[in-house]
Amino acid sequence: MVPIKDRKHFVVHKCVNKKCSYYLHNLKKVDPKDLKEPNGKNKYKLHYIYREFLIDFFSMDLNSLPKNASSLKFNKHNQHVMSLCLTCRVNLGLSLRKTCQALKDIHGISISHQQVANYCKTASLCIKPFVDNYDHKTGNTFTADETYIKIRGAKTYIWFIMDAVRRSIIGYQVSDNRGVGPCILAMRMAFRNLKELPKNFKFIADGYSAYPLAEQQFFHEFGEKFKFEITQVIGLSNDDAVSKQFRPYKQMIERLNRTYKASYRKAACP
Repeated sequence: MVPIKDRKHFVVHKCVNKKCSYYLHNLKKVDPKDLKEPNGKNKYKLHYIYREFLIDFFSMDLNSLPKNASSLKFNKHNQHVMSLCLTCRVNLGLSLRKTCQALKDIHGISISHQQVANYCKTASLCIKPFVDNYDHKTGNTFTADETYIKIRGAKTYIWFIMDAVRRSIIGYQVSDNRGVGPCILAMRMAFRNLKELPKNFKFIADGYSAYPLAEQQFFHEFGEKFKFEITQVIGLSNDDAVSKQFRPYKQMIERLNRTYKASYRKAACP
């Protein structure tokens, strides 16, 4: 085995032995026309490839909270004021300063936009463990996708995994890269309430290579109980039978991305 590529989370090793049984077995499947061409064999993956992961994504804590997490101790205002802030900020989609102005004009409450931001952060930190650990009683079909968002002008990625029957978000992850690591963490969240995968389990995603790599790592970590194959819906048109059959599931997660982005933009900036 020889290291040939160094990725962000793993190193790719390749067997270069021309007498390897794995290589000889795959070589027999090559089209004879390609063997006659100078670089015809390069169209195929003949050698054994192994990915050595540098980080153990299965030992990471999924419930960790920021060190500066706030508490529910009220000094100047009370829980009623906090509920008004959350109603204007979250339900109505107002900015921080517009929320302050609404509370001043409608309720006669003077509050700073930073205090409103603190209340929203405190509420999210209290709700997050409950939402992340809630057992949605999932079915046997999951669909996943990743998309990019901007946080304070920086390009960031968010991963969603949805139960196709209940339409509930069972796994998510925000990351600064589009590697296999965040994909594994999102899958861990989606599988966290399962002791084993249900029968006829299907995991539907796009053609991105991170999903098959994550699937391999789950089989390597948990064995037969979490052995599954990724059904990849590739492209925007139904050029093959797989895309034609599973396109509705892919469109389902795409609609979720569009809905999320539409609501996120309104509340992204103060």
